[in-house]
Amino acid sequence: MVYLSDLGKAYYMQKDFTKAETALRQAVRHDPEGLAHYQLALVYRSLGQKEAANEQFEISRKLKLESLAHAETQMKTMESYPNDCRAAKRVDRSRRRAGVVSSRVRRWDRPIRCSAP
Repeated sequence: MVYLSDLGKAYYMQKDFTKAETALRQAVRHDPEGLAHYQLALVYRSLGQKEAANEQFEISRKLKLESLAHAETQMKTMESYPNDCRAAKRVDRSRRRAGVVSSRVRRWDRPIRCSAP
């Protein structure tokens, strides 16, 4: 949940690490991209919990790599079939879920609309 991640980050910035940890531990349950795991790692590091911090950093790294690999696969599919509307919509949904917008996909910043069903 994005709001829990944002709340945890706000507590972290205020140096209220106990509240930040509570919010972020809930946020990591819904964190497909690894952002909440990264924030939680920063909290653990600030609390002096080096082992827990390293574990969360590693989880964050793995999730981010998986998300980017999935987006790359979808971009290649799109480039292979530029006129295939269904493939374009699939890539668009996947890219939005992953939160990925790179210079290679900027032309697809808007939702894809197809004239033919």
